[in-house]
Amino acid sequence: MNTWSIISSSLQIICTSIFDAAANLVVGEEEMVPPPAANTVRKLIVGLGNHGMLRTRHSVGMQAVNELAKTLELEWNYRRDCLGYVTNPIPYKELELVILRPKLLMNINGNSVAKAFRAFKIQSPKDVILVHDDLDRGLGKVRDKHGGSAGGHNGVRSTTEKLKSENTKRVRVGIGRPMSRDQVTHYVLSDFTPEEKVQLAEVVLPDVVQRILALAATEGK
Repeated sequence: MNTWSIISSSLQIICTSIFDAAANLVVGEEEMVPPPAANTVRKLIVGLGNHGMLRTRHSVGMQAVNELAKTLELEWNYRRDCLGYVTNPIPYKELELVILRPKLLMNINGNSVAKAFRAFKIQSPKDVILVHDDLDRGLGKVRDKHGGSAGGHNGVRSTTEKLKSENTKRVRVGIGRPMSRDQVTHYVLSDFTPEEKVQLAEVVLPDVVQRILALAATEGK
């Protein structure tokens, strides 16, 4: 492991400990969210990533939900009881959608997801869609997944642990993989190249938005 990887890993561990402690603090009351309308399923769409590192490859899930909120003309609101930024529930076809962007590091995104799950009265982990980066697919390659293990992804693992379920749906956004395993940490915590940013904005993110909406409208209505 090179020096950059060691430093990055150490910082992640230190920051994770700090944020994990903060995640368990008791905070002031937020406005209560009413339950979904009768015969309506409310779904929680989550962009996984590192707060404060939005432009990096590892946070492409957060970039995707920003694009989704923009497409649906929604505004972000910070909720302390969710430890993140959320949109108000909106009707979509026969559903209600809520979008979440955790204000935490990737390794503890699950704290935010679990709190939003409770605050917005989501009925089942099957009604949660996680949007996240995938090292094993090239940029622009997007795949849906229905449940299963975290596959080594720390944000998914954190969510699985906090929800005590592997039944969340996922939209996996390919970011490619560096040539050497030693370069993985630096690679995922780096910004996309200028050329990749153009592809991301013009092709990838619009495609991911449509994938998210299509997945939300599938089974479990």
